[in-house]
Amino acid sequence: MRVAELIGHHYGLQLDPLAVEHTKEKMFLELLDRVILRNLAKNPAGLTLKELIDAVAGAVGDWPRDSWELAMFPVKGHMDRLEERGKVRAARGTRPLKWQLV
Repeated sequence: MRVAELIGHHYGLQLDPLAVEHTKEKMFLELLDRVILRNLAKNPAGLTLKELIDAVAGAVGDWPRDSWELAMFPVKGHMDRLEERGKVRAARGTRPLKWQLV
């Protein structure tokens, strides 16, 4: 049974499947935020993209390890988003590039 059907059955209402999908996507982004920010807090010197991918993949749990390198695109995009929001910064003088909490 799908999430929308379960919730609708429990509360006796019909939920818009698009709204449910949007909510699930938002929850996933919030999970990534928490994982990334928590890991950056533990590592004040910063983390590389690979280290961030490893942290995210470990938290998500069911990503096949041989596909983790493909996560560079969404994780980098997520880091750009967090940087735009003033939560992280790229330490430009580091090689490889590291991100740190602001």
